[in-house]
Amino acid sequence: MDNQATNISFIICPPNFRISYLKSHSIDLGEPVRFYSKEDLIQGLYFSTKESAIVYLMEKYGFSYALAKERLNDLFFLPQVPIGNVRIDQLISIKADLENQQLLAKSPYFSQGFEGKFAKVIGYHHHDKELHKLAKILGLQLVFETPSQFKKQEVFAFSSIQSEVDYFFNAASELIDNGVNINDIYVVYNDTNYHLPLLLGSHYFQMPINLPSIASWGATPLGQMAQKLFNDGQDIGLITAQLKQDFAIEDTHTVLLMIQKASQIKGSPATMRRYLKALLDQTNVPAKVMNPAIRILPSPYPIKGAYVFVLGANQGVIPSIHRDISFLNDEERQQLGRLTSTEQNDEEEGVWEYFLKTQTHLYISYHLIDERGQAFASPLINRLNFDKLTPRPRRIEFGRQSADIKLANMLDLKRVFHIDNELIAPYQKALNVAYRQYDYRFKPFDMNLLEAKLRMSYSRIDTFYQCRYRYYLDYVLDLEPFEGNFYTTFGSFAHAMLELSNDPDFDFDTSFNLLKNRYFFSIRDKAILDHLKPDLIEVISFNDEHKSHMHLVAQMNEVNLKFALDENTTFIGKIDKILLTQLEDKRFAAFVDYKTGDESFRPDKLQYGLSLQLPSYGLLFKRDPRFCDVDIIGYYIQNITPPPINLKPKEDYAKIYHNKVRLNGLSINNVPVLMTLDDTLRNSQYLVGIKISKEDKFSYPQRVFSQDDNERFLETTLSHINNAVKSIRACDFTINPRRIGKDYSCSYCPFRDMCFRPNHAVAKIYIESEDVDDGAELE
Repeated sequence: MDNQATNISFIICPPNFRISYLKSHSIDLGEPVRFYSKEDLIQGLYFSTKESAIVYLMEKYGFSYALAKERLNDLFFLPQVPIGNVRIDQLISIKADLENQQLLAKSPYFSQGFEGKFAKVIGYHHHDKELHKLAKILGLQLVFETPSQFKKQEVFAFSSIQSEVDYFFNAASELIDNGVNINDIYVVYNDTNYHLPLLLGSHYFQMPINLPSIASWGATPLGQMAQKLFNDGQDIGLITAQLKQDFAIEDTHTVLLMIQKASQIKGSPATMRRYLKALLDQTNVPAKVMNPAIRILPSPYPIKGAYVFVLGANQGVIPSIHRDISFLNDEERQQLGRLTSTEQNDEEEGVWEYFLKTQTHLYISYHLIDERGQAFASPLINRLNFDKLTPRPRRIEFGRQSADIKLANMLDLKRVFHIDNELIAPYQKALNVAYRQYDYRFKPFDMNLLEAKLRMSYSRIDTFYQCRYRYYLDYVLDLEPFEGNFYTTFGSFAHAMLELSNDPDFDFDTSFNLLKNRYFFSIRDKAILDHLKPDLIEVISFNDEHKSHMHLVAQMNEVNLKFALDENTTFIGKIDKILLTQLEDKRFAAFVDYKTGDESFRPDKLQYGLSLQLPSYGLLFKRDPRFCDVDIIGYYIQNITPPPINLKPKEDYAKIYHNKVRLNGLSINNVPVLMTLDDTLRNSQYLVGIKISKEDKFSYPQRVFSQDDNERFLETTLSHINNAVKSIRACDFTINPRRIGKDYSCSYCPFRDMCFRPNHAVAKIYIESEDVDDGAELE
């Protein structure tokens, strides 16, 4: 081995191992040593592919850029003639096609100069059959590195990635404090989830670290402009001139070189657009290199004198896992003499094993919990029998900002979960953290909303008055994607059933089963739906019975209405049901909104911009030319899934249920007119809170309104809508949630952890309790 090592002529290693090797070995420049990767040897012995071959495959076979490159890498070690295997024969056909197009470049002299020479191999497994096959053809003697020493390492387990990164920066700071050169400190990680914590940690600890770039040119303004100009078919010279002028770049800029490269390859415009986009998307913007700084270890190869931190030594990450999911499966790869996924995993594990056994000054760690759930240590750590330890709490914190955050986190845990930590006292003694004194107030800034086109609805207005900041997050930033659940799907299902029930040929079971299959319900959801089936039957039966006690002219369902508030603002809404009645030659309208919860219309909330739904329907209705002469006589909510009913002995369930699904809201105070909607007014069977005394007076005045009241409802609603639009255009999104009794704006807010508002920011509104229901007993 020693004699061979002195006669090494070549180093065979993956490209990313070269820097690590050069840092660890002094090479005599008088004796030239050449570096080759396994891929270099394959392409030298067989063929290399021109870039135009990728475009050719994209053009002829419709491959993506990545798929074209994958197919090209599969063209080596193929037999000369088809063998009856579909995938292998397809590759043979593609190879022959590329040869006919002269897109495979062969080097007839490459194999000269290897015979009888020695090559040191690093980064490849000593059982790599592809490498041994190449060496046999070249007459090359392979010398594999083996660990000359083995140090049993300690491995630290951390609760999270963040705590692991904090440990790394503190440990690195301690090394520097003890005289270690920062340029001799390296970090290696295979999990991209470490990138952001490391970036933030560099800021918190004021410690430079040369992290790799994760931004591609395709995502930059320069790259996007280059794609646009190229896609528009402009002359390459004009594209180059415009980009140089707009972005102050030189001819040698990477993006300009990629455009030049694309312009020199033949292909259809559509294919060349895909090709350039792929080039820009796969090429990262160069990261800024700082010196001195902590460095990223380019490969798992030991560097003499280096202090290396291995972060995220978790199962499936270090070493990474190769799976049998490529175009050629493992059986076919074995047949061709290629490495199978199992052999690739052995090679990956062998490289890491060599590194972990031989690197001095090594610090290994892994995390136990991440966003995917529970995490585990790499099986390699267990196989090497490394000691897994829990790190002791640090008494010295090198990062001031990190310490502030850590103290605030400990105080949060104590305040919310009553978890005390012995470090709180010394941290508080050393630090002055303004805990829970954050200035939560929203600072307005220009969002170009002044003349933007706005489509406002009741739900948007309601969100705005519940909390302006939630409106900003929900509708301006659009942060909350709609996520359906059983209740939202059931709401749509119930609305559809109620609409179908108006068809003269309506059959409940047929319609129920039809819609049940049309909407997406899980097996569990379908069981709940069947349980709610009697509720829908009762509601439909109630509505049919109610019709027989009206002077109904027409019923309109799912009515879409809108009107223009101004030239840039439209107010829209959909009314579940409009009941049109008539007395003599005068028409009247009542609105019904279906709810699957226990809700009601509260006119005493209007002054606060709340409970605007039904009045906003009235506003939409009166602004429609078809209905401007129609008077509104009722605003109602119908709870189609009423709350559970606790029956007393001898109580009639049907009668009690009938009471629960009555229309709940406000009615006109004109008895003859209201009789067109319900001729049982003496003790209404269909309207909650409506009962007429012998003197023809309403027993519950809170349940009725006059036409003047209605005009006030509509004026108040319009005023609130206009004020909301004005504030939205002024970008006034103050954090101002409200609490009215049990109703609390923050209760189901998905952004509660983003606003940092203190309790005193909540506006408490006191309103007298709602009037009585008109009694559970019906005469």
